[in-house]
Amino acid sequence: MKIEISPYDIKNLKPITNSRHKGNFGSCYLFFNKALKYLDMDKEILKKIDIEKRLDELSKIRIDGVSLPINLVYVNDKFTGYTMPYYNGPNLKNILLKYKLGKININEEDIEKAYNIILNKIQTLSYNKIKINDIKPDNIIYYNGDFKIVDCDFYQVVDDISLDDILKYNLKLLDEAYKKIMKDYFDSYQDDDVIKKEIRM
Repeated sequence: MKIEISPYDIKNLKPITNSRHKGNFGSCYLFFNKALKYLDMDKEILKKIDIEKRLDELSKIRIDGVSLPINLVYVNDKFTGYTMPYYNGPNLKNILLKYKLGKININEEDIEKAYNIILNKIQTLSYNKIKINDIKPDNIIYYNGDFKIVDCDFYQVVDDISLDDILKYNLKLLDEAYKKIMKDYFDSYQDDDVIKKEIRM
């Protein structure tokens, strides 16, 4: 579904704070009870991938705990961004930084539990033929006892790849992100440590 917003309305939207307002490709604002991602459409990469078409395809899919597009947003009939679910909580990067500074107490098992929660969301994304293309602690929000995935700008519905290959691709990205977290924040982690995967069927 498409919605039209005036330039005046965009200027008066409240930015989403705690480091999730401005990113590399746009800014996030509160829009009633949702988040609105206002994209910088001058970025060459956004023009090359036809992000409007990608987001329109993604907006037809709903996955619990994943901040996929709900509505495409237009200003003066020009595509400018999209709305998505809003989760008002800290991202995993902020949680890890607080741990590193000694402000909170978490351990490797806590991160493994977070990994398994995200793993099941990524499995569901894969079964919906969605390549995630990007996963990092900045884009994982802890909210209401759950870890939510946000910032899906570069996600993509693909029809020319098997479900098995999509799942392998997505799990590779998740495993790389997990290993980087463990190396960066937990001194005891070794490269050959096994991740205990608990995929819910």
